[in-house]
Amino acid sequence: MPCSMSQKKINNNLLTSLMAHELKGPIGAIRAATSLLVKGSYGKLPKQAQHIVLLIQDATDRLLSQTEAYLQIMQLSHGNYQVNLEPCDANDLINKLIAEWRPQFKLSKLKFKHESQKISQMVMLDKTVLSHLIYNLLSNAIKYTHKGSVHIKTSWQRNLLTIKITDTGIGMSSARKKNLFTSPILREKHILNDNCGLGLGLYISSELIKSCKGKIKCMSQGKNKGSTFIVQLPAIKVDAPATNR
Repeated sequence: MPCSMSQKKINNNLLTSLMAHELKGPIGAIRAATSLLVKGSYGKLPKQAQHIVLLIQDATDRLLSQTEAYLQIMQLSHGNYQVNLEPCDANDLINKLIAEWRPQFKLSKLKFKHESQKISQMVMLDKTVLSHLIYNLLSNAIKYTHKGSVHIKTSWQRNLLTIKITDTGIGMSSARKKNLFTSPILREKHILNDNCGLGLGLYISSELIKSCKGKIKCMSQGKNKGSTFIVQLPAIKVDAPATNR
């Protein structure tokens, strides 16, 4: 019996999702191998070799991020993304995520500062969402900041985890900022050609934040005047009684 158009679409989506999932294995292996080289597990590398390994690591990270992004957007488009809240030491997790980016900041010669209000309690968070947000926002900050600095500030108050990332990069126009978190497919051509890429990562981040009942906003005074992204995620203490929201 021939397949209907809807069945073909489901089969194609399943096939591409499986292919993307299978890619994560070898990409992760390359990432792990380069990390060992960077750490000097097999001996100290010459300075030029360290530079090349960092470039490989950077490219691998981007590829892994794109694969993860594709899987996430497939889940989001079908309403299948399930928020996975679990007890999490957010301060510790954020510190570990940021530590992975320090070599990239050193390579890009950008000043980097992390200011943290220590979160002493365990809170309920989706670790995948938090990891994606840190990765995407820091990746964009490095990509669009050619000189100057990137400052990340994390704090927790009243069951809300706030992440604020400020850079001295290329900034953005009012039109770009207005459409920043909409689907790239729905944006006008002049917005897509604003020398800032498709913005797929920010769209996915926005959708993931919505799924967690959080908020994201961007502030910029205009082109070449830097940007500030502020994310707020519900992060209830583990020992606090659950409330209906």
